[in-house]
Amino acid sequence: MNYDEQIHLHNARNGKCILYYDNGEMKYNGNRVNGKKNGEGVYYHDNGKKMYEGGFQNDMWCGNGTKYDRDEQIEYNGNWSDGKRNGEGTSYDENGNTMYKGNYQDDQAHGQGISFHFNGKIQYNGSWSKGQRHGTGTLYNDQGDILFMDQEWVNGELADIENQ
Repeated sequence: MNYDEQIHLHNARNGKCILYYDNGEMKYNGNRVNGKKNGEGVYYHDNGKKMYEGGFQNDMWCGNGTKYDRDEQIEYNGNWSDGKRNGEGTSYDENGNTMYKGNYQDDQAHGQGISFHFNGKIQYNGSWSKGQRHGTGTLYNDQGDILFMDQEWVNGELADIENQ
């Protein structure tokens, strides 16, 4: 590859592209269309570790992808739309433990999903709305014992079970 081809690759508005931070670390390696990230690519933190790997559309995370923390530990793996978690996905804590698996809308748990205790046992299995338990669900203690089975939740709180 000659110098002119290398400059074209690094600054490509269309096709394969590599972008760098001012500190020399790679920022993005993937495809662009009309100067915007589109298709498959990898976006990096300024420390050179992956931030996101997956689909892009108009510079936004879109489709299936994986988000990483600054130490390249997986934070989320699943579907994205307009740079937000949307659709089916799984979130992880800093130790790689699954924290939530289910549906997302606008970056929040929404629809059916399961949250987990730090020991890996199910904490809650049921309906979610805007990141809170909402609708019918079952709550478990950290030993796996059922605390409330098929109960109604409203905005993260157990509904008044005496009046049900």
